[in-house]
Amino acid sequence: MRRFYLHSRKGIYYAVLVDPETRYRAPARSTGATNRDDACIIVSDWLKNGIPTPQNEKPQDIAESLAVGECIAALKRVSLSPKGAGKLAAYLVECGALSSFVLSGSSGAELFETFITRFWTYETSPHVAEKRAGGGSIGKTHTRLSLQRARLYWIPFFKGKTVGQIVPEDVKAFSLHLAQEYKDLSPLTCKRIMDVGTTALKWAASNGIAQKGVGENSITFSTASRARGILTPEEAKRLFSMRWDDKRAMLINLTAMTTGLRIGELLALKAADVGDVYLFVNHSYSRSDGLKCTKTGKARRVPILPPIRDALRTLAEDNPFGPDGFIFYGSHEDEPWDQQMPLYSLQEMLIRMKAGESATEAEREAARVYWKGRNVVFHSWRHFYSKVMSDRLEAEKVMLATGHSTRRVFDNYADHTLEADLAEVADVGARVFAGFLPVQQAG
Repeated sequence: MRRFYLHSRKGIYYAVLVDPETRYRAPARSTGATNRDDACIIVSDWLKNGIPTPQNEKPQDIAESLAVGECIAALKRVSLSPKGAGKLAAYLVECGALSSFVLSGSSGAELFETFITRFWTYETSPHVAEKRAGGGSIGKTHTRLSLQRARLYWIPFFKGKTVGQIVPEDVKAFSLHLAQEYKDLSPLTCKRIMDVGTTALKWAASNGIAQKGVGENSITFSTASRARGILTPEEAKRLFSMRWDDKRAMLINLTAMTTGLRIGELLALKAADVGDVYLFVNHSYSRSDGLKCTKTGKARRVPILPPIRDALRTLAEDNPFGPDGFIFYGSHEDEPWDQQMPLYSLQEMLIRMKAGESATEAEREAARVYWKGRNVVFHSWRHFYSKVMSDRLEAEKVMLATGHSTRRVFDNYADHTLEADLAEVADVGARVFAGFLPVQQAG
């Protein structure tokens, strides 16, 4: 059987290539020749070396060209179902011609930006729903921050792509982009940004929405964070000898220093949580979640110095919404003080301590830079407490008060041992802090 036929159209010879096995005839292709003999020579070269392609790419093999043409012609004769299209696409992935495919109308055809927005929106998240159904928990603060990071970094990079189109190489490319384009971000922040997208993509892969292995191929960013700076005992003494503008600010910082409580645990305190010997730490508070369980999910008791105890009770009585409200009250009855205010107050007092009460703006700025360099923040009080107490007690006993739970499983303590250890923590705390706390200012 002949391999090709020639015919002339407006003075130009066209070739119709033929598959000798199936007898399929491809659409006519121009040879560009006006002479039949020249056209025959051109087509003979095609049969031997392949059909030329644009931009000097590798010539296309005649057999491949005919096979593709025949497949397309066959597909045009039928109404292809999603199942049939899936089989064809799966074969192309299997033979390496495609890296991935997304069927129209499938869950994988959802735009990535739509998917990840839904995934990290607390009310609509399938991830949150599954966590809660399994007895776990995930806070609104976490989902809110994750959604912000998704909108800032992931969505712009994958704009216009569907979930099913994203392959592991795309995620690695994003991690390289993050490292190269956002050099001001710390490795730990980059790691948290990466977790936002990879968590969503791994969930999608496990549910048959995204490609297998997606979300598992990226740069490994360091998880080491910058160490919190802490004050020296002498600096702490001087800080609390100063006059604070807001009694809540002084007392919440003072309580943090002498108990090691987290900011959310302090904000959640109510008068009923203040015992004669202990603070009962049952809850934490965040603006997004409101009252919730502590970070470890466990309630605990923390020894409290009598002067701090009395100051907390006095502040609770001053609450304009009533003594049963939050000790560190805010401007609304059902919300405590704004979480940032204790930090802002601390930063202001540190600047005054360094630069002086009558400092110039330049001197204040120099002091601000100094404290920023030392990385002293509100959470530093927790480190301060752990440091000064661990110098005098075994770490495990200090952790009973701070609520850390990674060094030992405290549930294994016998009740009498727990009481004895907490009593020792209280005794050491009283001796450590009594020497430099001007408690008369705390109320």
